[in-house]
Amino acid sequence: MLRKGSELLLATGGAARSGLRDEQSGRTQTTDSYGSLQNGGFIPPRYVTASSDDNDDDEDDPIYIHWGNYFRDGRTKIDFVLVWEVKPRKHRSRWRGQSETSGPEEVGARAEEGSSRSERRKAQLARWRNKFTQNLQNAGILLEKEETASEKKTIHYLNLSAPWDVLVYYAEELILRAPLQAQPNPNFNTSDRILRKLYIPNLMAESLPNRPLDYYTCAFRKSKMEKVPFQTQPGLKVVKSVSVIVCLTVHSKEICNSGGSYLMCPLCKTCKPWNISDICPMAQVGYLFDHPGTVFFSVFMSFWAVTFLEYWKRKMATLAHHWDCMDFQEEEERPRPEFAAMAPSIEYNPVTGVKEPYFPERARLSRMLTGSMVIIIMLCVVMIFLVSVIMYRGIVSVMMYRTGSFVLRTQAGNIANISSSMVNLALILLMGQVYTALALQLTKWEMHRTQTQYEDAFTFKVFVFQFVNFYSSPFYVAFFKGRFVGYPGHYGTLLGMRNEECGPGGCLIELAEQLFIIMVGKQLISNVQEFVIPKVKAWQQKRALNKVRGTQNSQEPRRWEEDYQLVECEGLFEEYLEIVLQFGFITIFVAAFPLAPLFALLNNWAEVRLDAHKFVCEYRRPVAERAQNIGVWFNILEALSHLSVIVNAFLIAFTSDSYHDCSTSTSLTTI
Repeated sequence: MLRKGSELLLATGGAARSGLRDEQSGRTQTTDSYGSLQNGGFIPPRYVTASSDDNDDDEDDPIYIHWGNYFRDGRTKIDFVLVWEVKPRKHRSRWRGQSETSGPEEVGARAEEGSSRSERRKAQLARWRNKFTQNLQNAGILLEKEETASEKKTIHYLNLSAPWDVLVYYAEELILRAPLQAQPNPNFNTSDRILRKLYIPNLMAESLPNRPLDYYTCAFRKSKMEKVPFQTQPGLKVVKSVSVIVCLTVHSKEICNSGGSYLMCPLCKTCKPWNISDICPMAQVGYLFDHPGTVFFSVFMSFWAVTFLEYWKRKMATLAHHWDCMDFQEEEERPRPEFAAMAPSIEYNPVTGVKEPYFPERARLSRMLTGSMVIIIMLCVVMIFLVSVIMYRGIVSVMMYRTGSFVLRTQAGNIANISSSMVNLALILLMGQVYTALALQLTKWEMHRTQTQYEDAFTFKVFVFQFVNFYSSPFYVAFFKGRFVGYPGHYGTLLGMRNEECGPGGCLIELAEQLFIIMVGKQLISNVQEFVIPKVKAWQQKRALNKVRGTQNSQEPRRWEEDYQLVECEGLFEEYLEIVLQFGFITIFVAAFPLAPLFALLNNWAEVRLDAHKFVCEYRRPVAERAQNIGVWFNILEALSHLSVIVNAFLIAFTSDSYHDCSTSTSLTTI
């Protein structure tokens, strides 16, 4: 199990076997094991008759398992490994130049003053580590320390093993659930059962080998151990994900068959009038997206979004009961380690009655208010970028019209819209990376007590920004573009430029183009990043570890070193954010882009396989965490489903032309 922590400790899974050196004195210790099997340990019967005075010499130990996840005795299995890196002290070269003009005593004093701060920091970290390991030993955990040293840095591995009696004690203390009997009814999928009844093949169905059984459970008791079936699967935080499952009108014929009968007003002051028949291809494409069928589909998607969330409530309750998280309460959650380290005082918890680190609520509220101001400033930056993209689109469109080319003139609006959407996507991804890092620092600064509060605050900040970042441009095209054009002789302007108007196919086709580029472009970029970035990070980690191993590269790498070469698991935040943004694309603007659910389905098909490869082959094993539900993400999904009903209704009423086409028989010849 691998987990990278703060500067103090990094956690990894596996074991290590090398020499041991004391950090402060630099001497090699004579032992590298702490605790014993008698310290609350459980000795299996097959080892009771083993010699008690076995030494750690590899050659004399007949049962030593050289490359397994075991202590040096070959029998104690490693459950967890803590890893930290220490860089050796280096003499600063900047004092060498001053030694020619200063005396040796003065130079030594300056060097000591410059390095005293870093040395104090290293000594403090060493004291914290010693205190932490002492607490582990007092809890009955078996410890064994290893290291891999080089000239640049030394990697220390602290192997941990929890004896059976310790596991039993804490299982009863934490009221963990123990399996009693396998459930007779196998798992089934609702959609798969419906498709079977309709005799429709399920293209997404997969045969899973070694599917684990579901058990009836009860509270763990040591006295009832003989009734508990053997089960080794650990409980991990459940990764919950969201899964989702043409006609031409008479007006298009009139546009295409009009020839040169209808001249339209120039699109700029120096442009010439143009024939309405020039926009025939775009008008035909526009009616593929803007016809009465999209109205019924958008209504269906609105009902689907609400029904999906109701089904997901049931699924969350099922998973919470299955993983014994129904009674998980936030008040019972322990304070975060970062909060405990930075809290200014310690007070009694009114719920548990235990002394805990405390941070004044008034100070936290003032910090949260400051963070809100920063969020507003960043949202203003997004609006500035949106105005810049609008101006870019107008400039490109005018330049295309002035070229005189028939192809460029007829496709000017389309070229400007597609190129501006690509620029907008690049700005969206750039601003998303910048703001995520900023939101992380703001959330740490706000000093939230529990991990749940910390994650909810960070999630809310990032989503509010990403919502405006991704959806501001589509909202502008859907509801504001073409509303402030004016009339011939008195056109509206923005910063000296004529306001935009909808293209030949209408604003809905431009909205569909923009949604396609933003949604599908982000999916492609995210999938490439998820495939390439973990491999690059693993290669860098492997290269750095090989430099530390030095002359040992010719030997086969040990198990814990192979695990340390993997990439640190950074959690599920990015996965949740990607799914929620995709849910917004397939529900909010489905009236303008009915193909969004199809692209979401194709993306999920690839995403599941990329994530499986990433978490199994590229990432270190994450540490188990309890979670009753998906937290604030569900509230966000509910808000998006409600917003989708309003937005789709407004799109059909104010942006789409399908209502006007069905409610009037007006043609070009009667205008």
